[in-house]
Amino acid sequence: MSALNGSAFAHHLSREGKERLSNPMKHISRRVALAGPSMISMANGEPQPRLFPVTGVQVHVPLPNTNHSPKSSLFETPKTQILDLQNDGGSAIDLAQALQYHSGWGLSKTVEIVQELNRLVHRPHHNNIILTVGNVDAAVKVFRLFGERGDTMLCEEFTFPGTLNAPHGMGIRWAPLRIDANGIIPEEMEQLLHSWDETKRGKKPRLLYTIPAGQNPTGSTLTVERRQKIYKIARKHDLLILEDDPYYFLQYKDGSPASEAPADFINSLAPTFLSMDVEGRVLRIDTLSKTLVPGLRLGWITCNEFFAEKLLHMVDSSTQAPNGLSQSLFCELLTSGRGWGIDGYLTWCIGLRNEYQRRRDLFFKGLQEHVLSTGYASTYVPEAGMFFWIEVHVHKHPRWSAKDAEKDEDARANLLTQQLTDFAFERGLAVMPAAPFSIGPEYRVHDGFDITPDMYPKRMNHLRATFAGEDDVIERGLKLMGQVLSEFFLQ
Repeated sequence: MSALNGSAFAHHLSREGKERLSNPMKHISRRVALAGPSMISMANGEPQPRLFPVTGVQVHVPLPNTNHSPKSSLFETPKTQILDLQNDGGSAIDLAQALQYHSGWGLSKTVEIVQELNRLVHRPHHNNIILTVGNVDAAVKVFRLFGERGDTMLCEEFTFPGTLNAPHGMGIRWAPLRIDANGIIPEEMEQLLHSWDETKRGKKPRLLYTIPAGQNPTGSTLTVERRQKIYKIARKHDLLILEDDPYYFLQYKDGSPASEAPADFINSLAPTFLSMDVEGRVLRIDTLSKTLVPGLRLGWITCNEFFAEKLLHMVDSSTQAPNGLSQSLFCELLTSGRGWGIDGYLTWCIGLRNEYQRRRDLFFKGLQEHVLSTGYASTYVPEAGMFFWIEVHVHKHPRWSAKDAEKDEDARANLLTQQLTDFAFERGLAVMPAAPFSIGPEYRVHDGFDITPDMYPKRMNHLRATFAGEDDVIERGLKLMGQVLSEFFLQ
C-alpha cells in the first residue's frame, strides 16, 4: 500500500462510510478554535460557561504503587493526592472548557496524552486518535465504517457478546476461527480464507475482530509468532484488523518481575498488531475500564489518518466527543507535575498486573484443590486478563448415554452445561456458560446458507469464571464449585 495516510484502503469502506459527510457546523467551530483568542466568535451555539453550575471538582486518588495487595498499606491506610479540576487555568484542562461542547476528536490535551502513551507503549506508524466512550462504542463505529448487509467478519470462535451482537442488526455475520490457549490458530485462519467460496458463502471477509491478550471469555493470549503470522495473512488477503485489547496491561509472567520500572514493564508486554502495522490496516481500540474505572466511559481508537477522518464524520453527527469531565480527569491524572504523569500511570498498571496475577494464582490453587480434583473439569492457566476457561467433562455424566449417541454432541454438551449452571445458581454460585459467547447459527447463517458449516465442534462444555473477586469470594466460590460439580455428576 502506497498511500501513507491510509486512503489506499478506501475500497474497504461501507456505503455509510463513503457517503457520510463532515458536520459543516463542526468544521466552522474547528476553524474558530484554530484562529485563537483574538477571533471574536458569534458563530457558536454554546451556552455561557460563566453560568455553568459547576465551579470546581476535587477527586482523591491513591498514589501509584506496584503493590495493590489487600494486605498492603495502599488498602489499609491509602496515601492519596487530590486532583483539583478548576476554571481559569487552574487545571491541565480548564474545567469550563471540558464541560463545553467540543470537537469529535476529543479535547486536544487529552488526545496529546493518549498519543504520547501510544508512542511509549506501541511506537505506532499511524497514531491518529478518536476518543470513544469505551470499546463497544469503538467497535460499533468500526463495524459501521466497514460493514454492509451480507458481509462476513472474522472473530474468535468464542467472543464478547457485546461486540458479537453489535453488527447483527446490520445484517453482518461472523465466521468463527478456532482458538486454543495461545489464541487464534493461524493455519486454520489461512485455510478458511484460502478456501472461501463466494458463490456458497457470500463475499470474502475483509475484517478480523480479535481480543489478543486475555481473550474474553477464554483467557487465551496470542503468542508473538502467531501475531506475526496473522498479520502476514491479513496482508496476503487484504484484511483489516480490529484489535480490541482491554487486558493488554494485565499480562502475567512466571515468578516475581526482575524490575518494576515502567520501561521494563513496557518491554515485557507482547508486541501489538498496531506496533507491527506498517500499512495502516490495523485499528486498535483501548479503554480505561480495566486500568482505571469502567464508569469513566473513556477509550480511544488508534488508526491511520484516512480512517480517523471518516470516523470523525460519524462521531460529529452521532455521539459527539466523550464526557468532558472524564477527559479532564484523565488528562489531569496523566499530566506530570499535576497528577501521576504517564510513568505514574504505568506504575499503577504494574501494581494492577501484580495484584491480578496474585489473585489468578490463588484462584488456580483453589481450582486444583476443589474443582480439578473431582475429575470432572480441566483448564489451563491464563497468561493475561481476568478469566479462567474451565472445560467440563460432560461425557462423564450419566445422562451422556450411548442411547443418545445419534444426537448432536454440541447440543448435548450445551444442554448439560446449561443444566449445570442452573444447578449451581440454585445453590448460590453464578458462573457463565459458553453459550452466550458462542458464534451460533443466528450469527453465521445468512440468506439461507451457513457461512462456516460444520467447521469444527462448538465446544459448548465450558464455563467462564473470573478471578477478579476478593480472596474470600474466590475461596468460598471454588469450594462451592467443587461441591456443585460432584453433586451434579451423581444425578
